[in-house]
Amino acid sequence: MSIDTRPGEIAADPQLAHTPAPSSPSSPSDSGPILGTSPSRRRHLRVGMVATTDAWRSDLQAYLEHHVDQVDPFVIRDPHLLDDEHLDLVLVDDACTVIGTAELALLERRRVPVIGLFHTDGSGRGEEHLVNLGVRRRIAATVDVIDLARIIRSFDPRPVAEPSAPPRSPMPASAHGSHESERHVDQVLSPAWVVAIGGTSDRRHELAALLAAGYGRTHQSLVVDLDPHRPRLARRFRLQLQPNVLVACRSVGDEFDPMSFIGRRTVSAVELPFWTLVGVPSPETASQLDPDDLRQVISQMADVWPRIVLVTDAVSGDPAALSMRSAALAQSTAVAVAADPTPEGVLECLDWIVQTDAVDRHRVVDVVFCGRPADRARRLEIADQLRTHRPDGTIRNVVFLPWDERRIIAASWEGRHLARRSSTARAARRYAALVSDGTTKRLEIL
Repeated sequence: MSIDTRPGEIAADPQLAHTPAPSSPSSPSDSGPILGTSPSRRRHLRVGMVATTDAWRSDLQAYLEHHVDQVDPFVIRDPHLLDDEHLDLVLVDDACTVIGTAELALLERRRVPVIGLFHTDGSGRGEEHLVNLGVRRRIAATVDVIDLARIIRSFDPRPVAEPSAPPRSPMPASAHGSHESERHVDQVLSPAWVVAIGGTSDRRHELAALLAAGYGRTHQSLVVDLDPHRPRLARRFRLQLQPNVLVACRSVGDEFDPMSFIGRRTVSAVELPFWTLVGVPSPETASQLDPDDLRQVISQMADVWPRIVLVTDAVSGDPAALSMRSAALAQSTAVAVAADPTPEGVLECLDWIVQTDAVDRHRVVDVVFCGRPADRARRLEIADQLRTHRPDGTIRNVVFLPWDERRIIAASWEGRHLARRSSTARAARRYAALVSDGTTKRLEIL
């Protein structure tokens, strides 16, 4: 669920607020109320609420105290308390007289996010008052208390250090800390991006993991394996085959819990910078998957994870594979076709795109080559060949990523993700930024 901050609009899904957090991918035994954190090591979240007689404050305070773990609500009755109390998040409303521009400036300097609630009486004066105060995040005061609690729960304060155990959070260490506080709230206030990775290259699962890791530096990200032939993602990162995407599709309904289907590590204690939903365990079980249920699963996963990467099948005449590919493309915001930088790779890439026309004709795609020929003239020739055989405008970007096969093989033997400082991981992060933000910094696009 994404909270829309436009006046008078709010998306409500009470079920999500009750969603328990799954086990961390690196630790099947840990669970907690906050996505990606361990309750035994997570510092309590200190939430300040301005003193007001409106119902939202008393209802929220009661709900947090009785239904939400490790969140301490604090009522702000005196602005001087902002100097004495350590607050991770502050909530104000348009009738607030306790906190003014000076206090908001103090919170801004301390990088404490502020959420403003405005009354929807039709005049728009409430939201205008918050704008004049400088409150950038605003939602209607009529928002359901469960939805408001979910926004609060999305904020991840700095975890307490664990001296004798590996980190439990799937987020990179740089994504934690009070200096990143605004980013966590902004994740809930922004729509989700779903990127589908297709093509015939056997490297597409690695590319999907690299993109998810790139998004994982700023957003919670999820990789969903939709390959109907074998669970490559599970084998690559030593994940259990249960639960999987088929189990999730069979569980679609009113009580669907997205976090209960997250992949769990087997023997490896190495953490991953993203979450996973493993694929079907065998080709025989892929035929049991319903495309409509798969669309619902992806849609509900997008309510929880702001960034999702889907890995589809290679070229196949299997109807089950095509139906899974169709469901993935229907739910995706962008599509990237992974290809090998060889003559065969170019032809197979075109075959996959042509076959995809049967389920999503003239879909605009990016072609990402997992490897980079040293000769720029050769790279330009490949890009021209692709565009010559496709209708104008259907191939948006052609990108060549440097591919360090030696490092990837070493990482796969250990069941870990490729180091983020490698040239391949850096290039994948730049491509991830291109897909979601349009940023082209230090990325060759043909």
